[in-house]
Amino acid sequence: MTSATQRIAQYNKEVGQPRGGLMSLKLLTVIQLDDGLGMLDYEGENVRARVVRLAVHHPSRLTDVLVESQDEARQVAESVFRASLVGARRLSDAGLFPAAHQDATQTLRDFTLSTYADGVASIKLDERAVQSACRLASYEITRHAGLAWYDPADTDRFRDATTVSHIMMTERTQDFLREYGPAMAVEFAFAS
Repeated sequence: MTSATQRIAQYNKEVGQPRGGLMSLKLLTVIQLDDGLGMLDYEGENVRARVVRLAVHHPSRLTDVLVESQDEARQVAESVFRASLVGARRLSDAGLFPAAHQDATQTLRDFTLSTYADGVASIKLDERAVQSACRLASYEITRHAGLAWYDPADTDRFRDATTVSHIMMTERTQDFLREYGPAMAVEFAFAS
């Protein structure tokens, strides 16, 4: 799969970029967002940035998703963490970590539901969900970067309170989408 950076570099090489870029900055409006929480101190996190990035991205897509059963919640989680499952499958098939795919599938069961009075539920973002998202994100690295980039320590590491609280800040994403959303596209890909 071609990354966004690679695709843009390829486009620029083949077509070239117009003076001033593909989109005029004059068309954009800068809006400074401030929720009063300030900047996060990433120095205190005990997980690699690449794992945190994925662990923030995926739960952001899980929050506020309404489901009617635990089975439906698991299906949604499987869809969101599809790349993690593919990475885990690659590790298992290569014999590098034979139990990876089974572990990833089991980890998906760690997401729980918050049920509302009308019987509809959403996936709960709690510490257990964050720990699971990090575990799954560690497998996804092999999907994007290759088997050589997998580090078993990323899978087994228990995330400290600072890291968990930063990842739980996915609430910022939800606040943004409520104010400026909804998201118009998810999982889009550049044609190669």
